[in-house]
Amino acid sequence: MIGAPDMAFPRMNNISFWLLPPSLLLLFASMLTEAGVGGVTGVVLANSGIDIALHDTYYVVAHFHYVLSMGAVFSMLGGLYFWFEKLTGVRHAKTNP
Repeated sequence: MIGAPDMAFPRMNNISFWLLPPSLLLLFASMLTEAGVGGVTGVVLANSGIDIALHDTYYVVAHFHYVLSMGAVFSMLGGLYFWFEKLTGVRHAKTNP
């Protein structure tokens, strides 16, 4: 009986197994995309002398909002693009160059 609940729906188990690697790839790609620009402003703020000079400025506010907001937005849009066909059954339009 060990593992019986896991194999109650073998097709679901198989789908979740094969969708895990692309989902993780999208997760890591969204983190790298977000950290590309947000990480550059973070490196500037890592210098304590510049951080003291820029404290309570819009630079810090913009860095904070970019890192939090854009990280969430890229993750949601990437997930929507990846899961849209699987959830709705509608395929994206293919364009020929």
